[in-house]
Amino acid sequence: MTHHRRLFLVLWAVIVCSIARSQEPIAIDPIQIRASRRALSVIRFDTLVLAQFRNSSVGDLLKNLSPVNILDYGRGARTTASFRGTDPSHTQVYWNSLTINSPIEGSVDLSLLPLYSLDELSITPGISSLSRASGALGGALAIDSRADWSRHFSASATVAYGSFSSGEAMASVRAGNRTFQSSTKLAYGRSTNDFWFINRDIIDPHQQGKLTWQQNLNAAYSTASLSQDFFIRLAESQSLTISLLALGSDRNIPELTTYEGPRNSNLTQAVDQSLRAAINYKRAGQKLDIEAIIGATIEKNSFTKDVLSSNQFIKNIDALSNGKTVQGLANLTYRVSRQHSITSATRLAGEWASSHEAVRQTGFDQGRFELSEKLELASHWIERLSTTAMLRFDLVGAAVSLSGLAAIEYMTPKGLTLSARAGYNSHHPSLSALYYTPGANPLLRPEKGPTVELALGYRHRWLTLDFTVFDSWIEDWIIWMPTGTQYWTPSNLRSVNALGAELTINAAWRFADSKWGLNVKVSGALNRTVNSGEPIKASDLSQGVQLPFVPLFTGGAYARIDYREKVWLTYWVNGQTVKSNSTAGDMSDLSTIEPYALHNIALGYHPWLWLGVEVTCRNVLDSHYYGIQNRPMAPRYFGGSLTVRF
Repeated sequence: MTHHRRLFLVLWAVIVCSIARSQEPIAIDPIQIRASRRALSVIRFDTLVLAQFRNSSVGDLLKNLSPVNILDYGRGARTTASFRGTDPSHTQVYWNSLTINSPIEGSVDLSLLPLYSLDELSITPGISSLSRASGALGGALAIDSRADWSRHFSASATVAYGSFSSGEAMASVRAGNRTFQSSTKLAYGRSTNDFWFINRDIIDPHQQGKLTWQQNLNAAYSTASLSQDFFIRLAESQSLTISLLALGSDRNIPELTTYEGPRNSNLTQAVDQSLRAAINYKRAGQKLDIEAIIGATIEKNSFTKDVLSSNQFIKNIDALSNGKTVQGLANLTYRVSRQHSITSATRLAGEWASSHEAVRQTGFDQGRFELSEKLELASHWIERLSTTAMLRFDLVGAAVSLSGLAAIEYMTPKGLTLSARAGYNSHHPSLSALYYTPGANPLLRPEKGPTVELALGYRHRWLTLDFTVFDSWIEDWIIWMPTGTQYWTPSNLRSVNALGAELTINAAWRFADSKWGLNVKVSGALNRTVNSGEPIKASDLSQGVQLPFVPLFTGGAYARIDYREKVWLTYWVNGQTVKSNSTAGDMSDLSTIEPYALHNIALGYHPWLWLGVEVTCRNVLDSHYYGIQNRPMAPRYFGGSLTVRF
């Protein structure tokens, strides 16, 4: 893990440099960026929730407090997000307005994104994601950095320790004056992850009728991150932001629960490193707003597997992948009048990927350019009626696609909001699906289809509620299927129908002369995603069946009560219904993953402004469950954290 030590030497140097600051006690209001109501759906997470889960990853937060389905391979392992029953590659992830989806496989590992390193988090479900880019058939996730011009200096440090020899350390420094601000955030975590679990896939012949307990060996992991932002006020209406994000992880991957050979005879390891940089310029005018962004990403991933043979380990898998992305984005918003605005956006990107496996001599080296143009008209016709119309043109490699949406929203005098949205979206195959040898399919067609949404919202001074029903028909859905040899290959399904509903509720009260406070959040999603196309072959059982790994229902709830904001008790629960598991595209080997509900609790004390402590118990009922077949999840976990602020 020497790369982590070298990384943190650089990180600490940045922190030390950022402490230099001006002492001028002049406060200035932040730049105002005007925005019209656009009749689109956006869910933003408040700072209270981000603080509660600051020791967790973005994937952990979404699993507990959003209608997004999280595909979790285990504690510390790969985590991806799936909106509305779609594939993880149908979820676009943005960092400071630039997409960070892997150019190799098209998705993002959310376990590598610590909440501590971000300022704002929001999700844009469904067809509303076209406001950022095409391709997000399920939805989009946005991570953004923001300046806090009201403070000239602040710093904090958090240390945490818990079960399975788990530890985290985080530090942040924000310093500056009225025209310049630096924000530095560091995070490091590690765990041996050696919990005991019930292995239902192996029967011990010496203990007939008894449960088989097994330890999760070769499962240790470590993660590290650096987030550095420089905010510069060039003028009263102009700003420049320079952002860096470095992520690293070193993870051992435990054996499957079905393996019955000697323990630790298969040693698997994954090492991931990435560096992202972005420069953002904004100018707010009386009529015209301008935003220009350029950015680049470099990522490196290695995957190795050593197998014990004749008392020595031999290399069974030795894979190395590299990805590079360079992209630029320009947004122009012109306010025709107080009621109408026109936005034009252009995105130009180039992405290159190489992946090679040394033992079998397989892999690929490919790249492609992308051009995207958006034209949007947002109107605020009367006091309570808003509409949005949008058209997108995309050129990905040699493939051309058109997307668009129309949305209308009406707000009643009583705080009730009625919305309707309809659109057409498309998603292009990843470079790996098109070119990896063996198994690639260069004849893959882009996934595409229409979506219709109806939404009901309610706003009160202490309550917000949003309920949405949606129906998407996706043609040429890409699914990976086994070939009968050692590799899989992607192919297009004729049609998949994703039908369902989403609900989010947020409520907050202060009572007893504001001494006591209560915050409640509820989220849930019903996803019916079925193969509606023609059978692949005579024995195909997948037609009309829920797609693998998509639960019919997923959801969670959160409640926090505090006294004078010094003592707080937090409870949250998340779970999902039964979902299918299959290693065959025709569902001929269909199995199920049982439903589960996880209960968690935390107690915190904040005696002074500069000090806070919290103890946590996750999976209070000690449920033994699986998120993915043959990958056990962690049992009851105890942890504690100490935070110091300046």
